[in-house]
Amino acid sequence: MEYAGPLQRLAAFIVDAVVISVVIGVLDAVGLIDLGDPTTTDQALEAVISFGYFILLTAAFGATLGKMALGMRVVEEGGQKAGFFRVLIRETIGKIVSAIVFLLGFIWILFDGKRQGWHDKIGGTFVVKAR
Repeated sequence: MEYAGPLQRLAAFIVDAVVISVVIGVLDAVGLIDLGDPTTTDQALEAVISFGYFILLTAAFGATLGKMALGMRVVEEGGQKAGFFRVLIRETIGKIVSAIVFLLGFIWILFDGKRQGWHDKIGGTFVVKAR
């Protein structure tokens, strides 16, 4: 397995953020949410969309649209696609822990030999270059 580098992973995240922003913008345009006056319900819906995007795509296809576009996938130790439970833990608890202390869990990718962030370690996953 060839581990994906931090810049490649950051670029994939930027692509994913744009996709999620477009989806939320469309929902705002059709009146399903109101970005101009966010309520707790609107914020909860945006969180569900964001978490759902990362969880469902990664569990179903082994990658988000950003990772697919940049030739990466999320795998377990043996190189097989990460299962739903691992993805769920990685994308929820893992990413919250990675972000909560000055984003150190994400910065960790720069120094880790296997390019794992804390969320990868918590979920038992690796981001690798797709073949």
